Amino acid sequence: MENLLHYVWKYRLFDTSKLKTPDGESIELIDPGFHNQDAGPDFFNAKLKIGGTLWAGNVEIHVRASDWNRHGHQQNESYNSVIAHIISDNDCVVYNQRGEKIMPLEIDYPHHLENKYISLLRCGHSIPCSHFLSDHFSFPFGWKHRLLLERMETKTQWLHDYAEKNKYDWDDLCYKAIARAFGFGINAEPFERLARITPYNIIRKHQDSLFQLEAILLGQAGFLEDLPEKTDRYDRLYREYNYLKHKYDLTGIDKQNWKLSLTHAGNFPVIRIVEFAALLYHRGRLFAEIIKEERDLSSWIQLFRVDTDVFWDTHYSFEELSPRKKKRIGSNSINGLIINAVIPLLFAYNRYIGDEKYAEWAFNLLYQLKAEDNSIIRNWRSVGITIDSAYESQAFIQLQKEYCNRKKCLFCQIGYRIMSDHS
Repeated sequence: MENLLHYVWKYRLFDTSKLKTPDGESIELIDPGFHNQDAGPDFFNAKLKIGGTLWAGNVEIHVRASDWNRHGHQQNESYNSVIAHIISDNDCVVYNQRGEKIMPLEIDYPHHLENKYISLLRCGHSIPCSHFLSDHFSFPFGWKHRLLLERMETKTQWLHDYAEKNKYDWDDLCYKAIARAFGFGINAEPFERLARITPYNIIRKHQDSLFQLEAILLGQAGFLEDLPEKTDRYDRLYREYNYLKHKYDLTGIDKQNWKLSLTHAGNFPVIRIVEFAALLYHRGRLFAEIIKEERDLSSWIQLFRVDTDVFWDTHYSFEELSPRKKKRIGSNSINGLIINAVIPLLFAYNRYIGDEKYAEWAFNLLYQLKAEDNSIIRNWRSVGITIDSAYESQAFIQLQKEYCNRKKCLFCQIGYRIMSDHS
């Protein structure tokens, strides 16, 4: 219930006229302070007026007063500036590091707030507030935008971290971001690992040969580990990879890292790897293409629509023939690459050089792209929420993963509406 106390204090959802000191003197709440999300007291710079004196300082919140000692605040000088201890149960007297008594403030909030909060916490639905939503519920646009920005921050943080370690080599970073996106969730980790153990400078040296790119990437991914088989394609790739492996002193990964089950044929790792090789071959320095100019969605799709070697027209693997079908990245897959690689790269580059046009390109793309079709989005649609664009679907994915799944309802604007409703 401590989170509920934070919420009640922050939004003054209690009868402030009943605030009194332990001696019965009235307290006027001037400002509850700034909610601190990091280490230290829960609220900074709160202001209370007691008698004719204005008190300014920090506030700590616990369910029971004894939690102060249990958390070790009596030995932490960071809590010497606390002027009030907000509690529900004043079960003991507490002191700061200097031995000064901390003033307890018991607050009494309406029972309906606790009932609603408990209802949200105990809800077994993946969307805890589902039973509060109606067909006429209007989702706050500002909240969607904030959620989207949070998601983009999460998706670009690894790009910033990696770029900082590698002196902001954006070609290399783009190579790794596109590789990870080619995993399409289920194989994102092995694809990223493949890019990390296969240096981009080696890829660049062989970018004029689709066959050599296939050999390097398939070999590094562990799909050319066996002795040469009877198929000519495998034999040639196997020999080429072993030559390049020794030339560059490469070490690959075990193919057991790849998830092969529960994937349809078009998503087999071998096919995705040869599609990745084709993109590197046909598009050269892809990052330069990405930041070159703003495109409409159809132009972005054309940028990623490249053909693999004709061998793969009749194969999903080395051994067995399959009905003839051109192996190229499909529209839905391209949408995924744009959402999971291109847009984070644009946001990251925008932050790096401070040119807002790249963020504008990213936002425009998100508006043009249709919403993803996954279990999270289908779940929200089932409770009456309309989600049309990738801008919205990315926001709801962030909402589900970072708020709903973690039951952080009090930090969500939907939760705020529910808690603020007096019905």
